[in-house]
Amino acid sequence: YWGEQPFFDGAVERFITDETAAINALLAGDIDAISSVAGAGLDQLAGIDAEEGFKVVVPAAVQVNWLYLNPTLDKYQDQKVRMAVAHAIDHQALLAVGVRGYGSINCLPVVPYLAPYNTGECPYEYDPDLARDLLTQAGAEGMEIHFSYPVTGEFPPIAEVVVQELNAVGFSATSEGIDNATYIDQVWKGGD
Repeated sequence: YWGEQPFFDGAVERFITDETAAINALLAGDIDAISSVAGAGLDQLAGIDAEEGFKVVVPAAVQVNWLYLNPTLDKYQDQKVRMAVAHAIDHQALLAVGVRGYGSINCLPVVPYLAPYNTGECPYEYDPDLARDLLTQAGAEGMEIHFSYPVTGEFPPIAEVVVQELNAVGFSATSEGIDNATYIDQVWKGGD
């Protein structure tokens, strides 16, 4: 390495699967840093940042979460149904419950800091009344929507809110949490 040498001789990386245990180890001085938190640890960030000698750093987003509809299914061929789904979702609520507000809303399938591709346009504002009307116009009241989600990080609380919001406008929505390996196999690889 050609630059100034670091002040430490080495680093040890420990994998602590319980976020609360990792945060307690940080606060006790047993470890020097935590690379990320994704679940209950998010609720503790403000308190940690306020502690003397600690700093919370929130980097630019590196992940985008989406609810994908399978376009090969007949029930999603009607544009009004797809629009009803879009208008039924309150992105601010998902940001609050999923990542406690640490993030941003993006309506394109790219991370927000990729500015040339992020127009900031979200054509489907949260409007449950419009979603209900569109679903009625499509004659699809009570349409069943079932989706799977990974059982890690922000996904369980986000799924819970999405199900409530879809049901509130007239869908019959359910969800199922599955382990990451199964999710990748079924959804990413299998297209379900």
